[in-house]
Amino acid sequence: MTSSSGAFFLDSQQGKLNRFKEVARKVAPESYVDGIQVKNIPDLNSVLFIFPEPAQMPLCYFILVRKVPDKENSYQFYTYEKSVSLFDKSQFRAVVGGIDANDGSHMNFGSRTFRDADSFVDDIRRMLTTRKEEPAR
Repeated sequence: MTSSSGAFFLDSQQGKLNRFKEVARKVAPESYVDGIQVKNIPDLNSVLFIFPEPAQMPLCYFILVRKVPDKENSYQFYTYEKSVSLFDKSQFRAVVGGIDANDGSHMNFGSRTFRDADSFVDDIRRMLTTRKEEPAR
């Protein structure tokens, strides 16, 4: 995101994933890469990457990339990573994390049990709006 001076973000907003998938094919099976989708989230000035079901921890179900308002070439990343329940292995569990591209700090917003992209986006939207949930760094 940051090394392309915003071009990659703009391409992603327009659903153009050709270059992204070309690079991804170097590290992941073609069948996996073909399943990657992107969705523009205009009200958050964000793009949502939707990945096929992750095989193991801490691979992602979703990544939301948000252009930070009023900051040139600055982005925040929110991830929804595969996890496990410590007490009930049959229970679905994932973790919401984040990375600030400016300083590289990692945030952990805790575990969740939803499975769909819309719930993930709503969760991030709520966090950005209320700012009540403080991440662990």
